[in-house]
Amino acid sequence: MDEQSQGMQGPPVPQFQPQKALRPDMGYNTLA
Repeated sequence: MDEQSQGMQGPPVPQFQPQKALRPDMGYNTLA
């Protein structure tokens, strides 16, 4: 359900990392 809401903003990014869409660099570092 949450993923669908995120989908409206852009790609299905996790809640704890919504900035991934804005800054892929930080997103990758956080996921790593």
